[in-house]
Amino acid sequence: MKTLVTLMLLALFPMSAHAEPSSPTARAEMAKIAQMAGKWRGGGWIDTPGGRNFSNSEETIEMRLDGRALLIEGFHTDPRSGVVNHHALAIIAWDDGQKEYRFLSALAAGRTGYFPARLEGKKFIWSIPIPNGPTTRFTISLDDPDKWKEVGEQSRDGGVTWVKFFEMNLDRVK
Repeated sequence: MKTLVTLMLLALFPMSAHAEPSSPTARAEMAKIAQMAGKWRGGGWIDTPGGRNFSNSEETIEMRLDGRALLIEGFHTDPRSGVVNHHALAIIAWDDGQKEYRFLSALAAGRTGYFPARLEGKKFIWSIPIPNGPTTRFTISLDDPDKWKEVGEQSRDGGVTWVKFFEMNLDRVK
């Protein structure tokens, strides 16, 4: 037993000796989008091949890791039936190595993604490059700390023109 404890301590020592120092840059960059944290409610729509679908939307966003990451849960239901039509989790964090925000998402439908993101003035933008397909981008307006407006657009010509296919408007409730 004594040997097992000693081996465990030796195994842990290198990990603690090589732990990365905390990044002040990450905290400073995340502070720029900290107003996203809160509870949000409202609605939105998305254009699909079957037509425009509407939803009642709720986003719960928490700052985590001592101000170094945002944890987001989006829950969206059909306004007529109450059936869940979109449920997602995401993490936004600053990547010191790449000098950019990273957006990691997981959908209840089973898809995941890791996407580059950026802050342009008062707009937080994350995009989904699709090989041999359109580029999709989502823009969250940070102009009003109590309003959330998010727009989704696609470009099939390398970003010259964009077509809106999604919009969500939420109010801060907490």
